[in-house]
Amino acid sequence: MKKISFIMAALFGVTTVLTASAAGFPEHVYAPTVNVATQKGFDFNKAIKKSGQKIYKLTGLTVNPEFKKSSTEVFLDGKKLMDTVSTIRKSGGDVIFSFDDDSNPPSVDEAAYQKVIDCYKIKWIDFKIDRSVLHWCVGCKWELDSILKVMKNLQDNNSGLIVSLTTNYNDKSPSDFTEKENDTFLNYILLVNKDIGADFATINIQVPFSKAIPESTLDVTLQRYMKLLEAAYNSKGSTEIRKMISITPRLNNQSEFVPGKAKAVVTASTKAGSKFLSLVFENPDDFYKYTNIFKSFSGK
Repeated sequence: MKKISFIMAALFGVTTVLTASAAGFPEHVYAPTVNVATQKGFDFNKAIKKSGQKIYKLTGLTVNPEFKKSSTEVFLDGKKLMDTVSTIRKSGGDVIFSFDDDSNPPSVDEAAYQKVIDCYKIKWIDFKIDRSVLHWCVGCKWELDSILKVMKNLQDNNSGLIVSLTTNYNDKSPSDFTEKENDTFLNYILLVNKDIGADFATINIQVPFSKAIPESTLDVTLQRYMKLLEAAYNSKGSTEIRKMISITPRLNNQSEFVPGKAKAVVTASTKAGSKFLSLVFENPDDFYKYTNIFKSFSGK
């Protein structure tokens, strides 16, 4: 466990274009992920009162009109989430909006995202980018280019806006793109972004904690991501680079996750100086069980 904690402490963390505290968030942000499309029964009032948790990452969001009637995405073209956002903000908290168009790549409608930012006064926006950006055209990269350019433009046009990236632990990029058989999809994102220059506030890797993911595999994966970032950001110091990766535990009914592991994640993230920590869960009981541990990351 000591070895694992040391590696996690060296590699966990994030960096922001503008510090989270400067944007109105605390210096260390714990924001559990709630899918507002598929977890409609999640009671934010109850969660705030019972757990004291006041900052949430809301996902299951899209600006793509094709998802107007979707049961897995909330199409944002107005104020339909305003009650939820207001409830959280009235408690003294805030939200991160995370866009993921289900099995398709996020929309590249920059004006639609700007409308959302303006309507909800969003200070932190996240894009989940995975292999779905290649869904329609294996071998093409225009969709990824376009998404990254949208991220860059939103940063340039909204002073202080925090923009982050979320991707999956097990996403591998086809050899067509990087000519390396076991390369990760994150590496491909970084390669494409080299000429675009979107400045990711955080790079959040969602990791399913299950028997299929032994701790030794997680260690190797963290080291691999560190090397990717060192290659992509060779102008940054090692301390700054160390803080760019945030591991987000993803829990479901097949998860192998216990309070001891949750405490290890918090301890390692705190020692590394991380700015962000999240948790993806399906069962509300897991929210209460682990949020009571994870929220100590924010010093509360």
